[in-house]
Amino acid sequence: MTPQKLKKLCKSEKNIIIAELCGWERGPKENVYFIPKMTCWHKKSEIANWGENPPHFCSDLNDMFDAEETLNDEQYFHYCSMLWSICAKANSENIKIVHATSEQRADAFILTMDKT
Repeated sequence: MTPQKLKKLCKSEKNIIIAELCGWERGPKENVYFIPKMTCWHKKSEIANWGENPPHFCSDLNDMFDAEETLNDEQYFHYCSMLWSICAKANSENIKIVHATSEQRADAFILTMDKT
């Protein structure tokens, strides 16, 4: 994915991409209270834990931390380089990747996983 294509995606589309990259899947789940069948999300390793939406990677640093934990050493190196580049474009005077927003981290994650 190119940075130009990534900019055209909304946060919910980015959340879905990252969720799928991190081993989440969606599928039908019976909901006895309201809707007979609805699309829900869960980690493939945690089949019993369903949620209505994937994690909010673009707006929650804790969710992005969980995504970052899935990177191997090589991917993490590329991720840091990508994040540095994104932060430098956003704020050319004071580049601090430790202060990167969750959306900047999400963008770097998607671009990293697309290249590895």
